[in-house]
Amino acid sequence: MISKEELLKAAALAKLKLTAKEEDKFASELANIVAYVDELKSVDTKDVEVVSNITGLENSFREDSLEINEEDKLPQGQDLIKQTAKAKDGYVVVPRILSDL
Repeated sequence: MISKEELLKAAALAKLKLTAKEEDKFASELANIVAYVDELKSVDTKDVEVVSNITGLENSFREDSLEINEEDKLPQGQDLIKQTAKAKDGYVVVPRILSDL
């Protein structure tokens, strides 16, 4: 069983505020998870091949690069800035929809 201190530490790390009822529930559930992980540790995997990638794909990322729009020789996105109703310092200005937190 998970101690109350361990549960509260895990909850604090996850930035969760638990009620007393939730503490009991999650302590039981977390204990079940830990027990299952312990059960998995007992499985003999000595003859199982290690697999780190099942797709066979390797680095599918592209290099970062600045793309120039040949039409007006501006960096990509600048043509959008020219079409907006309001822009400031190269950014599109939009109405605020979220309040300060």
